[in-house]
Amino acid sequence: MIDKILYDSGLRRTKGRKEIFEFLLKNKGKHFSAQEIYDKLKTKGVSLTTIYRTLSVLEKTGVVKSTSFSKRHMSYEIYKEPHIHLICSNCGKIKEIKAPEIHKLYEILDIKNSLKSLDPLFYIIEIYGICENCKK
Repeated sequence: MIDKILYDSGLRRTKGRKEIFEFLLKNKGKHFSAQEIYDKLKTKGVSLTTIYRTLSVLEKTGVVKSTSFSKRHMSYEIYKEPHIHLICSNCGKIKEIKAPEIHKLYEILDIKNSLKSLDPLFYIIEIYGICENCKK
């Protein structure tokens, strides 16, 4: 998969790009900043510049989605099926829950008629609150 994405984007398949993609796949469902990815991969010789460039390419192709989670840093994840982020406003912990019935919410909110000139490619639902650990 990464080979086709890089080829279609006019980029060579390098060890660094492969390491980034494999790291994200291995940590599917988790959210990382570019700096956090760098901290995990720098011992493998992956530069921060390579990480930013690779994330940009993967985001343009729809494989990776970025989210800012309100005032936090930009966070990246492998995009899969629609899901909901539960975010602690105190500690920033993020929990992801699957949303098998999310299409019903889409219909209830009448998104299709509200956005007549827009065909949504993806959507993100974020719910903020205080997690159990922070309540203690």
